[in-house]
Amino acid sequence: MGTITLKEIYVQNTKLQYIFEVSDDLKIFFSDHPFIIEYPISIKSVPFSVLAIPFVSNILPIVWVTDSKLILSELDEKFFNSIPEFKKGYINMYPACSFRGEIIVNNISSSNSSNISDLCAMFFSGGVDSVDTFIRHIKENLDFISIWGSDFDYYNEKGWNHVQKAISKVAESFSVKTYMIRSSFRRFDREDILTNIYQKQLNDNWWHGVKHGIGLIGHAAPLAYILGYSKLYIASSFCTTDQNVRCASDPSIDNFVRFANCQIIHDGFECNRQDKIHNIVTYHNNNSSKCLPLHVCWETQTGDNCCKCEKCYRTIAALIVEEADPTDFGFNNYELYIDKMRDVVVQQKEPFALKTYWRYIYEKLNANMSELKHNKHWKNIKWLLCLDFNHPLKYEQSFLFKLQHFSIRKIYNNIHHHLFLKKKFLKTWLHFRVAAKPEFILIGSPTHKNLGDSAITISQINFLKKIDPGLSSTEELTFSEYNKDRELYKKAISHKSVICGLGGGNMGNQWPEEELFRHELIKDFPNNQIIIFPQTIYYLDNKNDGIKEESIKLYNGHPNLTLVAREQKSFEIMKELYPNCKVLMVPDIVLSSSKNDFGVTASEQKDVLLCLRSDAERKINDTEAAKIIEYLNSQNLPFRETDMYSDCEVTKENRAECVRNKMQEFCGAKLVITDRLHGMIFATVSETPAIIIGNYNHKISGSFEWIKSLPYIKFADSIDEVLTEIPEMLKIQDCTYDNSALSSYFDLLAEEVKAKCRKSQ
Repeated sequence: MGTITLKEIYVQNTKLQYIFEVSDDLKIFFSDHPFIIEYPISIKSVPFSVLAIPFVSNILPIVWVTDSKLILSELDEKFFNSIPEFKKGYINMYPACSFRGEIIVNNISSSNSSNISDLCAMFFSGGVDSVDTFIRHIKENLDFISIWGSDFDYYNEKGWNHVQKAISKVAESFSVKTYMIRSSFRRFDREDILTNIYQKQLNDNWWHGVKHGIGLIGHAAPLAYILGYSKLYIASSFCTTDQNVRCASDPSIDNFVRFANCQIIHDGFECNRQDKIHNIVTYHNNNSSKCLPLHVCWETQTGDNCCKCEKCYRTIAALIVEEADPTDFGFNNYELYIDKMRDVVVQQKEPFALKTYWRYIYEKLNANMSELKHNKHWKNIKWLLCLDFNHPLKYEQSFLFKLQHFSIRKIYNNIHHHLFLKKKFLKTWLHFRVAAKPEFILIGSPTHKNLGDSAITISQINFLKKIDPGLSSTEELTFSEYNKDRELYKKAISHKSVICGLGGGNMGNQWPEEELFRHELIKDFPNNQIIIFPQTIYYLDNKNDGIKEESIKLYNGHPNLTLVAREQKSFEIMKELYPNCKVLMVPDIVLSSSKNDFGVTASEQKDVLLCLRSDAERKINDTEAAKIIEYLNSQNLPFRETDMYSDCEVTKENRAECVRNKMQEFCGAKLVITDRLHGMIFATVSETPAIIIGNYNHKISGSFEWIKSLPYIKFADSIDEVLTEIPEMLKIQDCTYDNSALSSYFDLLAEEVKAKCRKSQ
């Protein structure tokens, strides 16, 4: 049985961050991204018992399916008492899955809001379900709540702003207040791993099948407390007549959630999607001056309806059979794509949408046939009348369908597509075998927002280019690029190219996605020379996932594999586990660089910079972190907090700028206090005094050994030692990063890479 402990909720006016600890056996389910929520109003007056609700509502399903314990100091009484009730909904919905575990609360407190009002709220996304709920409750005193971080990524500012603008237009048109909450609740845990492990029991993915109902609802608790909401509506996605549909947002779950003075209402479950479209169209026809655009498309992540995906087509068709113009509802370019509707919908690999939503469209089409025959889009929707909903692919295979689709143009397109694939392979093959013939191919570089890994990528590419400064000697394929066209690259890359795996801290089973990617890399290139750049290796002892055994088999079985450890402990583990591999020990590759390599310039040093972890690798607790802040305040030392994440999506094109901006932030501090490995390394390279605190494993303490002679980098074994060192470290000036003592190790790595080049020729 694992344990998750909510240690502290760190509140800064409108922003909160959950500080929690996770036992080793549960760390696989959590990323290194902090759980942060930003509200549009101050939440300082909200008690801990209510602020804890968003965290608890997102954590509880993990606790249940893993039979674990959730421990926290305080929780709202009404919410705590409602947990067994909405848990029954999950148990009844998923009989093949066990929902056990327990929640231990030291203090269950009554948190009724003093601001009792007749205000109600609803989650509003601008989709069909939420617009229908709004129309049916329009006479109530409603506020909109929208959540950035749900369907739109936490970092997708451009796409979210587009959607928020549309929501604001609706709100302004109806004089409704809107509250936008930004949350990283879909980033702090690993939905992908939870899905992989529990999909068989759930027959669904984690987000849709488990998380998104109470996960969303919990976010509203602080607002309900402050504003005194009596009711909170969450629109249904399905209805009573939808067969064999299970979803985390369901009346048997949502309607039993309670907090403060607020009742949750799962709204519209009695209406199918076509009923809702009819309601929206009817309201629009009677109130044409009101703004009611629909936003249904999450495919593009741009905020627009693409008008060519199944969900857009579904809504466009539903509007047409209600004799409405889709343009009036936000489908501005639908006529450009409507002639492809039949092909896209019928050829869906998953027939669920056809059997569920399109059946209702068919019924309305059949009922309104005499009027719709005169509609300009009749030819684009009449195909529904011939569809066998139980066997939709039969339509595609029928003689009539084939006859209607027979054309020289289609034959040409099929041949053209085939030739395109051949041309793509030939172009890629010629690039790797003839034109560029790269000696080194770096495979697996990240595009996620952790800037430590981006700095590793930059330094590793620079390192390889110094070995051979030829313009085309080094090629980079990101993690996503390689996975997208893996079979293509396997065939196109020459056996003479040296495959370079990315350095970092993800060998072992702590971060299984990266370790499994290395497994594939080793299997894909059985005859190439391969070198994995400086890595930390760490295995969770109580985790029986088979990864360790598979790694031992694959690594030892490759004839040309060199592993590089970046500290002594990892070196010892690699030597023990992988005796058939050549193992070197070299510092983190970023330490081979200078601040000039990242474009960082000297700047005025103004304050203390705190860069502390809040994830599974954290070692210090909340009380200890608070001690540092309390000390800085008592000494009137200005400080700011940061992390090692980019504020935007990281790409090949902007990677250097993102890393430079973060390192420049370090360079502008008088002192850095950090428990992050690359917090230490960024301070070192940017020549900024730093106090380093260890994390839960050996990677920081081991890597510190390489730079312990630098007078401006100090390692602290305790928080008391941190506080003792601060005054002395603030006196240090004119720091210089001299890595000459490390040059022999980097030379050793360079010689190994050169030797692999010679062997591959």
